[in-house]
Amino acid sequence: MITSTRQSEITRSRARDVRNAIAQLQGARLADMLQPDMRELQLAALRGTLHDLEAELADYDRATRTERI
Repeated sequence: MITSTRQSEITRSRARDVRNAIAQLQGARLADMLQPDMRELQLAALRGTLHDLEAELADYDRATRTERI
């Protein structure tokens, strides 16, 4: 749960990092030892993390928008 502007900035930065990691993994050539299924598992984990971060940010944005009214 995000409770401050500082936490929201950190979470936004982390979400950006996760988006970049997803893009890199999707664009990377499979390493000789990495199975395609393993890459899909890694991508699924990153997408789940991103989903959680974005949900927290949405909740925070909604809460701060309500406070301003």
